[in-house]
Amino acid sequence: DFENMKRMFEGEVTEKMTVLDTLNASVAAGQIKFQYTVDANNNTTVVEINDHTASGGKNFFFYINGKKIDTKDLNRTFVDPGDKVTVKME
Repeated sequence: DFENMKRMFEGEVTEKMTVLDTLNASVAAGQIKFQYTVDANNNTTVVEINDHTASGGKNFFFYINGKKIDTKDLNRTFVDPGDKVTVKME
């Protein structure tokens, strides 16, 4: 959900599926460019989503059912069937 771009994807949630897994599934289904890193401490950093980069005081923020989650935990935060994951630039 970026100011000028909104896209939605639905898909099956598997056991122990993380937010990062859902993003990767959406990338494959929607042909979205998604670049991220996972450091030695297992922290996730999102670098780019479809030519949007964290810059100019704006960063990527992630929400599950409207509740903000820490970006570094995308690969440690699990989703359940029916959850809605939202990505915003703020």
